[in-house]
Amino acid sequence: MLDIMAVAFSGFLFSMGGMFAKLTRLRKRFRTLVISPLALGLCKVLGIKPRRLFYDQIGVAMGHQPEKSGEIHFLKHELPKLLNRSRPLVFDVGANQGDYAELVREYLPQAKIIAFEPGPAAFVRLQNRRLQDTEAFPYALADKAGQAMLYDHGQQEGSEHASLFGEVFVDVYHSRQVQAHKVKVMTLDGFCQQARIPRIDFLKIDVEGAELRVLQGAKKLLAQGAIQVVQFEFNEMNVTARVFLKDFYDLLPDYDFFRVTPKGLLRLGEYHPKNEIFAYQNIVAVRR
Repeated sequence: MLDIMAVAFSGFLFSMGGMFAKLTRLRKRFRTLVISPLALGLCKVLGIKPRRLFYDQIGVAMGHQPEKSGEIHFLKHELPKLLNRSRPLVFDVGANQGDYAELVREYLPQAKIIAFEPGPAAFVRLQNRRLQDTEAFPYALADKAGQAMLYDHGQQEGSEHASLFGEVFVDVYHSRQVQAHKVKVMTLDGFCQQARIPRIDFLKIDVEGAELRVLQGAKKLLAQGAIQVVQFEFNEMNVTARVFLKDFYDLLPDYDFFRVTPKGLLRLGEYHPKNEIFAYQNIVAVRR
């Protein structure tokens, strides 16, 4: 009887070893993860959420800390290889108080940074940082110039969640109090024409659901091939904005798409609906 149990247990260990080997191969290749009932049970015993295991490998819902999201790895190891200028021009759209701009300054010390932050309180904090070789402008960028209402938490003025979509504070954050400020709106095309800027090497966009609008306001620059690398957030806000990842593919047909992960850039390839994941992630589009 003991021999039978030993053989059965050995077979179980062998099957588990094979399962983990297969799982490891799948994780390394960043393919779609299919988890067997046995693995699901094991995840439950170990307190691991299968979806979390999957998301960790594809750079989704990693948290906003740049160390965890992969943004520091991207700035330090990936972006310098994608830019072909010794002194690149970086646009930080939705700069808030300048945390990302400071990371750019650390890892691309020769870069010239132009930052946009329409929130009054956040803009003051951004200016007070006095980042080297950085110009800051109190504008929102969108598809049309004019004025718009910028919404924020009622008790947290100048937060990173400020958005042109007031609905996100109900649908996503369930805020009881919301405040609004009227802000000036420009387009990228209009700003660059006024400032006589012919080219943007790296365009980072984090504007809580209005990322597509920013790019729609840069159609002339895009048509001229004047924007080399674009990074934009894609998350739950896009549900409220009614924007799909496919909209970015349609607007940027001359770009290759990647997702930022802690280990590097994950190539998304041609458009596929499986990549329509409405959870926090950073997408990078690189002009071919």
